[in-house]
Parts: sequence; C-alpha cells; structure tokens
Amino acid sequence: MKLNWGTGIAIFYSLFVLAMISAVVKSCHNETHLVQENYYAKDLAYEGFRMARANARALSDPIMVDQMGREALQVQFPKNMQNVKGEVHLFRPANKYQDKIVPIVLDDGNQMRVPLDEGTRSSGKWVLKVTWENDAVPYYHEEIVVL
Repeated sequence: MKLNWGTGIAIFYSLFVLAMISAVVKSCHNETHLVQENYYAKDLAYEGFRMARANARALSDPIMVDQMGREALQVQFPKNMQNVKGEVHLFRPANKYQDKIVPIVLDDGNQMRVPLDEGTRSSGKWVLKVTWENDAVPYYHEEIVVL
C-alpha cells in the first residue's frame, strides 16, 4: 500500500500535536522551587545584607567551616566574639524541603557543631549561610559545602 502526500502530512501533524500535548502535560507535573519565598522584601533590605557581608570579610580572624564526615559541620567563630547571636542556614538549591535552620549556640571554644540528620545528609551541593550579630554589629558568611 502506498501513501499519498495528504496522508503523510496528516500523520506528521498528528505526531506533532501528540508531541506538543505530551510536552505540556510533562511541564505541568514539573515542580519548581523559588530560591527565596519573600524575595521582594529581601531586595529592599539588600543594603543591610551588603554591610553584614562586608563586616564578615573585614574580620582579621574569619569564621572557618570544617566538615566532620557525613555526620556534622563544625563552624569556628573568631575568639574575640563573645556575644554571638544568630542562625546557621543549610540551603539546598535542588530541594527547598531539605533546608535546615539552626540557631547559633557556641561552646567554650567559640565553636558550633551543626548535626546533619537524614534530610540534610543527602549528597550534592549545599550552601551554608551564617547570619550573626556580635555587639549589635551584623555579619554574614556564605560557603558552598559538597556532601
């Protein structure tokens, strides 16, 4: 059986329509995550963020982050900071549901241990965001951690 040109065009358009419909259905089931939920408010407060980041870069003794296997991260704060208040945010770019925020609680050596539970132990790229204040001076440090 030989197909004429009209039948060939009809088959081509039918396959094209099926491909477009499957692309639309697949794109509707794709889950997207915003990097920040309230990005507009954070954009308005950017000057404070910029100053906090500049304060952290100007430290003579910057904070150090060490990976303790797949069990925990250790954050070492400068020895001269005694009144540290803030939080450590483990940010997962691939999945916002795995993010973890821990308040800063320092031991006697100005160190903090951030335990990695089952949700934060998954392999891949993580961004460690440390936001803290010492004597009413804001600081911000960001570091990429690969588990």
